[in-house]
Amino acid sequence: MEIFSYYGKVKSVDLPTERNGFPKGLAYVEYEDHAEAEKALKYMNGGQVDGQLVSIRAVLPIRRRPPRRPSPPMMGRGPRGYPPPPPPMWRRSPPRRRRPPPPRSPVRRRRSPSPPPRRRRARSRSSSSDSS
Repeated sequence: MEIFSYYGKVKSVDLPTERNGFPKGLAYVEYEDHAEAEKALKYMNGGQVDGQLVSIRAVLPIRRRPPRRPSPPMMGRGPRGYPPPPPPMWRRSPPRRRRPPPPRSPVRRRRSPSPPPRRRRARSRSSSSDSS
């Protein structure tokens, strides 16, 4: 705030931090006048702050929402707003058991087809050779 107030009246400074408390490496500086913001952008872009190179971009101002108020506790609700667990008499019935599938008949395996039966030739006896 001290460095950027040289270019105009600073309205607010937002310095986001990591979970461990250290800054993320960026800051949002909001000026009351647009011309002052342009002046800071012109002279500070590419400059140094505490030995660190500074790059500046113009962004739209962040609109802060008012913090949400927690809703009033609802009567008959358990922790975190969930309904309380049902009394023991409301417990579910045990799950239905599935019927086992009917037994299957054994699988019949097909035999490989056998060759067709051989035809026997009938031997004909000639009457001429028997009658002599």
